[in-house]
Amino acid sequence: MPIGVLIDRRSTIRPLVVSQLLRAVLVAGLVAVAAADQLSLVWIAGFVLLSGLLATFAEAGQAKAVARTVAPGDVGGAYGALQATDSAAGVVVPAVAGVLLTETGAPTALSVSAALALSGGLALLSRSWPATRTVEEGLRQRSLRAGAVAFLREAEDGFSLVWTSRRLRHLTVASFLLGLGLAAYSAVESIYVLRDLDVAVVHFGLIVSAGAVGGLIGSVASGRFVRRFGRIRLTQLTFVLTVLSALLLFVPLFAPEIAVVVLAVQFFLWGAFVVANNVQVAALVMQTVPENAIGRVMATRRTATMGSILLGSLVGGALGGAAGTVWVLVLFVGLLVGAAAFAFRAD
Repeated sequence: MPIGVLIDRRSTIRPLVVSQLLRAVLVAGLVAVAAADQLSLVWIAGFVLLSGLLATFAEAGQAKAVARTVAPGDVGGAYGALQATDSAAGVVVPAVAGVLLTETGAPTALSVSAALALSGGLALLSRSWPATRTVEEGLRQRSLRAGAVAFLREAEDGFSLVWTSRRLRHLTVASFLLGLGLAAYSAVESIYVLRDLDVAVVHFGLIVSAGAVGGLIGSVASGRFVRRFGRIRLTQLTFVLTVLSALLLFVPLFAPEIAVVVLAVQFFLWGAFVVANNVQVAALVMQTVPENAIGRVMATRRTATMGSILLGSLVGGALGGAAGTVWVLVLFVGLLVGAAAFAFRAD
């Protein structure tokens, strides 16, 4: 949330540009460490921590940049398109990076990453940005005084806006429950598939690939259905479809001979529906939030999302070890049902 305050205090997109350039410097530093053959777990952990902080700056900064660039009525659609592009890149880039890492080694792959980050920062610097619009909707203006008290009050405003807005509150809770369930299941997924269902490792690789293809399709195609269903209805539909796709995980328990086929279908559908859900929820949030609170609201939601992953991983691992992976699946589906229920209350 402090990052959100810093984003909202700036009338320019400077935090976004700086975060992009710092990411290039960070990766370049890792290149130097890798080239010196000094790369260790400590270096990697530090890199992941700092990269996560910069990603929060980037996410909130991108949202603010979109709000300043397009007309108010087009903000949701524009940010949805940005999220769809980001989701598609999240599927394609890791695959390309894996090939590059295998063929050329870590220093070269990281150098390419640093060059891309630097190019992104320079591209942002190369264009002019319109002046900030003044939006009074739903949040009283705060003086941008220096000082810890003012800073904390501004952070509190972001949380208050999420909590007092019916749509934002229920969408945030729905996303939290979805992330909680996904993290709990992810903690035991490989155990369930490889040990309990006795799926071969090579087949598991194909199953995961099906999920990546589904995610790519979901990111590209979800926008086309907005005109037919409307954004809020499409979002609610994706929550329901995640529940139905998760139920397919139980089928191999009763028909192990078709486990690979069923799991491939499940991963494909799950990838498509979850990515589509992420895109549409992000667009709905952007439609609802006043521009002068975008940074704080995005940071608040990211805090909830990251918290759900941490908590879900711990719960899933503990429950799987104590009661077995099937009970984690039951918890997973239950949390998805709860997420869908909150999504329908966001209307």
